Amino acid sequence: MSTPVERAKILQNIEKLISEKLFHPWWTIERVEEKAGNLSKISADFKDAPDEQFEDRLNGWLAEFGLSHMAFFHTSGRRVPAQFAIGAELRAFPNGNGYDWFVQHVAQGGVAHQAGIRLGDAFVAINGQKVSPPDEPRFQLGEAHEILVQPHDQSSTRKVTLDLPKPSEKDRPPMVTPQPVSHETLPNRIGLIRVAAFPGAIGFDFAQSVDQIINRFKEEACDRLILDLRGNPGGGLGSLRLMSYLVPDRRPTGYSLTRKGKATGGIPDGLMRIQRIPETKLRLYAMALRFGVLHRDRSLSLWTEGFGAQPFHGKVVLLVDEFTRSAAEMIAAFASRSRIATLVGASTPGQVLGAANFRVGGDYRLRMPVTAWYMWDGELIEGKGVMPDHKVRPSLEDLKAGKDVQLEKAVNVVLSRNLGLAANAN
Repeated sequence: MSTPVERAKILQNIEKLISEKLFHPWWTIERVEEKAGNLSKISADFKDAPDEQFEDRLNGWLAEFGLSHMAFFHTSGRRVPAQFAIGAELRAFPNGNGYDWFVQHVAQGGVAHQAGIRLGDAFVAINGQKVSPPDEPRFQLGEAHEILVQPHDQSSTRKVTLDLPKPSEKDRPPMVTPQPVSHETLPNRIGLIRVAAFPGAIGFDFAQSVDQIINRFKEEACDRLILDLRGNPGGGLGSLRLMSYLVPDRRPTGYSLTRKGKATGGIPDGLMRIQRIPETKLRLYAMALRFGVLHRDRSLSLWTEGFGAQPFHGKVVLLVDEFTRSAAEMIAAFASRSRIATLVGASTPGQVLGAANFRVGGDYRLRMPVTAWYMWDGELIEGKGVMPDHKVRPSLEDLKAGKDVQLEKAVNVVLSRNLGLAANAN
């Protein structure tokens, strides 16, 4: 446990960082500074608390800003939610006399998937301690967890050991990144791409993987595409490669503004453009120099790369849900607004601010928004999310039957004769 003196310094650093760097889309800088100043007045209430209470109470205070991507956490990766620790979405359902946590989605290649956890499995206990809603299961990275699972087929409970690696990501809160992208060719020439995350700031390796998948689909004469973004927490610039394959031309997808960018007018046409993910290591280094040294302000506009017409244009379905966040929501919003894909699933949560991590002392980090993401017409989707064209949420019966009803609906939609889309829509 950190000492009161260390805690006081941590709180002082947080107050300073929020006052100087936080981007709040709806508050004035004066209001942000006033709110930050209140931290010193209430800090006596929790700076002597045990570590978990200290973190919880400080995160409760941060939640009062009403923004996504805002958190206080320890770099050891303790108490990490299931989505970020094991690559599984858990949803509460009534079960007998109470509620249980049931698995409604599993990321390909994630810890849960590798351990054989599937749709409809219920988490009964973790390390011998019963878990039940509303308390969300949490995990310690770098340690093994014994999960008591009730299989979806209602057979006898079984114990599953989940070995979690130590946290390694430097540009986000501690998490275990599942296999970023995988693919499958479905019947009727449907290409399915599952995207679990966008690793890396620029997404060089991710973009190359997507290129290879698209080329393989073309060799297999796939002329319909399902892009599965369920459970995707976001990440780096790799999202641009997916948006670029959805349209034939170069066009703006949206723009981000910092405090400085907003103060200077925030006209999207005048912002620095990103309109290509580097194709070589040399160009990768050039981009890193450009935005790491020459243009450090993160106010910029994002444009598609102009790959030309694709066989699947006009026949694309995006799968989204309440766990689709950040850069993945940017794709969903762009596709929905441009009418270049049909969205199936559940509404996204509206968490699209651009964040950075800051050292505040004692192996603690403050994660907070430093940019806001806008659609090209100036609409801010933070707090709004993206509504699917076809709302589909699995029932408990669906999960217990091992049925992915959202994917089934996506297949039916992409096979329909007229999706009501236009690949060249503006």
